[in-house]
Parts: sequence; structure tokens; C-alpha cells
Amino acid sequence: MTLTPRILIVLTLAAAAGVWLYANRPLPTEPPAVAQRTAASPLGSITPFPQVAATSAPQQNVTTLGNALQKTHDLRQIYEQYRDSKNPYERNMAYRAWSACFPVFIAPQGGMVPIESITAVLPSQDQGVRAAAYREIWGRCKSFSDLPRQKLLTETQFQKDAWLSGRAHAPGDSAARYHMSGDSAQAIALARAAFMTQDPYAIDSLREFVIHYWWDHNDRHPDSPVSRPDLRALAFSVAACEMGLDCGATSLTAVQQCANTGACSGTTVDRFMQNLPSQADRDALAIESRKLLGAIRSQDFNAIGLP
Repeated sequence: MTLTPRILIVLTLAAAAGVWLYANRPLPTEPPAVAQRTAASPLGSITPFPQVAATSAPQQNVTTLGNALQKTHDLRQIYEQYRDSKNPYERNMAYRAWSACFPVFIAPQGGMVPIESITAVLPSQDQGVRAAAYREIWGRCKSFSDLPRQKLLTETQFQKDAWLSGRAHAPGDSAARYHMSGDSAQAIALARAAFMTQDPYAIDSLREFVIHYWWDHNDRHPDSPVSRPDLRALAFSVAACEMGLDCGATSLTAVQQCANTGACSGTTVDRFMQNLPSQADRDALAIESRKLLGAIRSQDFNAIGLP
């Protein structure tokens, strides 16, 4: 399978427009039309994510990295700590810390854009709570404010390149990228390794791979499609929250969801639910998440339907 506009959507939104605008959007219920999924040009080579051996004890990346990112009020500290790390999990943290702030908050004249210039143009519906969420994110980015404009642009390009090359990928991101470039065997191997760690950080990262896998499955098997790839994928983020990823109301992801979608009440999972169009969808997501949690805890990768 060739690279498609699906991957261009992923890379453009996650790398160029700020990962928080991408990662916390509601997943679409339907994929782009097949005719629209042909890339104009190939992307750069993929940096392989290291294989992770399955162990009986959950990995602790969620504690040392994932939850630190969710809780911090100084994203620059995390960025500078992990920017040049040799550990791909840590490089992903640096990417996420930077992309929570930039390029969205880069001012044309240099430095960080005044928050009022963003909140003033929000739609009137939910403007108050969304403006408060933007201010909260801006506050977590504020320690970057002494950097000159050229430095902000240079670092933004550095992180965009890190994403495009795969250097800034979490394991699920790499699995999605391998899948979309046609290497399904490597994609499944990476997804299985991440799944078997039982690490909520790695589990959450599988969301993008899962939705692309099932979209393409349905393209290839139109007579026997699986239902709701979007809910199957979102269940991985819900499961990660249940397993220990910080998904509280003040977590970075929850605040980003509020700013981006207007879902501003409760935990991250509550906000996922609010973004679904019907109670039937919410019930289906709850069921899918419970099934997935059981499979993760029993380390039964085959139970989720992947080869």
C-alpha cells in the first residue's frame, strides 16, 4: 500500500500545526475516500522503534514520562531534559512538550503570541471555558517566552523533522507509520511489543495504528468490515487512563481537549465521551474498553483481532 493522505493528515496536524490540535481531536467515524488516499510524494525513511521484550511486570514509562508530561506546569523543563536523549520514549516526550506550545503560540514579531489574540477569535459557544483552557496551556508554555523568534522557528522545524523521520515517535506512532508505508509485518510486531509491555504510555500510543489498521482492513474486505474503527481505536486511550495514565481534569490532555473541542467537564475519559454523538456510541466505547482492558491484563494480543 502506498503512503496516502491519511499519513499527510497525521503528519501535517501533529507536526506542523501542533500535536495537541491533532492528538485530542475526536477520531473520524469514517476514513477518507480511497480515491483521496494517494500521496503526492514519499516521506522520509522511518527510524525503527526498538523492540520491547514482554515482561510480567508493567513498564513504568507512564510514571516517569507520561504522567510527568500530563502534570507539569513547565513544558520547557521537560523539553530541554529530553530533546537530545538517546531513548525514543524520552524524545517523544520532548516532541510532545514542544508541540503543545508551538507553532501555535509563536508571535509574528517574535516571542510568544499574546494569549488574548487567540482567545479573542474563539467562537462564542463555550468561549469562556475554552479561553481558560488556552490560558492554562499558554501558562505551561510560558517559560519558553524568552526565546527569540528565530530560535522558536528553528526548534519547531527540528521537531517537525524528528516526527517525519520517526525519531520522535512513540511505539504506536511507529507502528502506524510502518503500516501506512506498507510494512504490515513490522507494524504488527511493534504493536504487539507495545501491547505486551502493559505500559499505559505505550498502550495509549497505539490508538492511531489501530484506526488505520481497521480502516485499511475494511477497504480490503468490504464484504466483512469491522464496525466502528474509531471506537476500537479510542478504547486504547480509555484503557490507558484506567491503567494509570494521568487523565484527570487538570492533565495536559484534558486541558487540550477543552481548548480544542469544547469538551471541558470531568476527566479525559469523560471528555472523550462528551465528544461522541450519541449514548449508543458512549455505551459501545465503554464495552470496547472493558474488553480491551481484559486482553491487555491477560496479555492476549490475539483477543483484539489483530494478526
